[in-house]
Amino acid sequence: MTTKLSCKGLSQSIQRFRIDDIEKSIVKYAIETIKPNHTDLNSFANNHNEDIVNILRDNKIPICFDVFNALFENLLDKERKTKFGMIFTPKYIADFICNETFAKFEDLNDIKVIDPCCGCGIFLISAIEQIKSKTKKSIKQIIKNQIFGLDIDKDNVKKVILLLKIMGLVYNENIEDCDINIRHCDSLITDWKLAFDIDFDCIIGNPPYINPHSLSKKQTAFLKQNFQTTSSGVFNIFYAFIELGMKFIKPNGFLSYIVPNNFFTISAAKPLRDFIEPYLCELIDFKDNMVFKPTRTYSTIITLSLNDNKCIKYADIQKTNQVATYLDNIAYKMLDKKSVFGHKWRFLDISVESNIKKIENQFFVLKPFINTGIATLRDEVYCVDFDGKFFFKNVNGKKYIIDSDLIKPIYKIPKFKNSKQSGYFIFPYTIKNNIATIIDERTMQREFSNTYEYLLARKNELDLRDKGKANPVSWYAYGRTQGLNKSGKKLLFSTFGAKPNFIFIDNKTALFCNGYAIVENDSIELEILQKVLNSCIVQYYIQHTSYQIDGGYFCYQKKYIEKFGIPYFDFKEKEFLLKASPKEIDTFLIDKYEIIL
Repeated sequence: MTTKLSCKGLSQSIQRFRIDDIEKSIVKYAIETIKPNHTDLNSFANNHNEDIVNILRDNKIPICFDVFNALFENLLDKERKTKFGMIFTPKYIADFICNETFAKFEDLNDIKVIDPCCGCGIFLISAIEQIKSKTKKSIKQIIKNQIFGLDIDKDNVKKVILLLKIMGLVYNENIEDCDINIRHCDSLITDWKLAFDIDFDCIIGNPPYINPHSLSKKQTAFLKQNFQTTSSGVFNIFYAFIELGMKFIKPNGFLSYIVPNNFFTISAAKPLRDFIEPYLCELIDFKDNMVFKPTRTYSTIITLSLNDNKCIKYADIQKTNQVATYLDNIAYKMLDKKSVFGHKWRFLDISVESNIKKIENQFFVLKPFINTGIATLRDEVYCVDFDGKFFFKNVNGKKYIIDSDLIKPIYKIPKFKNSKQSGYFIFPYTIKNNIATIIDERTMQREFSNTYEYLLARKNELDLRDKGKANPVSWYAYGRTQGLNKSGKKLLFSTFGAKPNFIFIDNKTALFCNGYAIVENDSIELEILQKVLNSCIVQYYIQHTSYQIDGGYFCYQKKYIEKFGIPYFDFKEKEFLLKASPKEIDTFLIDKYEIIL
């Protein structure tokens, strides 16, 4: 059966109709397509919309639950998705998680399965299909006795129940009078055991992803007061779903969720990592493969149990356009927890772990020398033009001349690929003894009247920074004090890169923003350091200690590069580094660090 329209296209074709009419019409279409022996859903479909049914007929929509799941997702408005943190799961992911989880049980006849944030029910549908396949029980028996779901959105609950009834049609079973254990409630507040009077063998799902800034004050306060994983800092609501799940799992049960993988390393997720560590038994890292396209979320499947887990069954998925196929042939390796857990998590082979330790245990590390750039919080105001003679800025048809004594060249790091500057910024400060001091307003009016007039014309815009909060230094001061006094030659580098790209800048007065710099120091000459940092050693180090995003880009934030170690080089070695080719430098450094690549 061929589908003419994509799920998104189908959604666009029927989104003008009421959701109730869409649901009834889907049931009508399912009945006429499947032609079941029973007609228990006929009364529900009586008031269907024939226009919708015709769209389904004309496009030969298959009776397929991943199609219905995607259809319902596309019908949701963006505001609702954001409010509830909804990201719907591809069926192959639900199938994989159910298959891997159920494989841990000898007998599936009596296991109890719950998805505490079930959305449109794709995990529950996968669970039913697999339990039926392995037990030969009826769909009705499985739904009544083994499948449980909770969701905060009442429309989702309604859709799950509808899809389970359509499932009855597919298997030619009448489940109209079946008790369906799907509840509309906030599963972070509800006692799951009291709701269903059982504990669970399997807790599966894709919990919502919501950061604190998208939560109400009441929700944030509740999370901080009731969960150790969300008690402080910038947490995500899925942390609480992991913590709560372990409360309702049976002693020999398993929790398996797909969640964002950034919690491996971010500082704010340290309480979550601490909570998970005793329970983690399996982990699959999707790295930069985006399972939920077009949503830019990078994912991992974690499996937790109450057993004494000394090792982790681990796999990662290298860049591929066939994630589902990769999962079918996934190869795990066993990692000792002691080698993985620390302030951040590292999933490294023994040989890689040895190399990383050697790289970090050198003469000095980069941490003290890495600096962040300026942050004006309104770059467009401070950025000016140059016509070869004057610095100026055009605003609302008026040309303002800017005093050249207040101008500094600026490097906007993400936009540059060589040592050429990006433009010019107004710098209303003086530097003395490496301390930046704002030029007072009286001096600005008297000595830099042109610039003052211009800034005054932009004052309303500057006052909007920090949500209208007054700048404690001056209304025309930069939004943050960072990076003001970082004068000297520099190595500039971006937050993300496919490979190391440390660029040498010999302009001592230049500013930089949106990235990092290593400013000249007494520990090592920057020209030498540049050779080391653009080598294969840094690329290898980042690939194994940082994280990757789409396009093969790795994160070079300070927290991922700060422990990188620099060996001591004698005079001859420095001379060699300055003259050698990149390939020769790589070979030399592999030997210098005593690592095996």
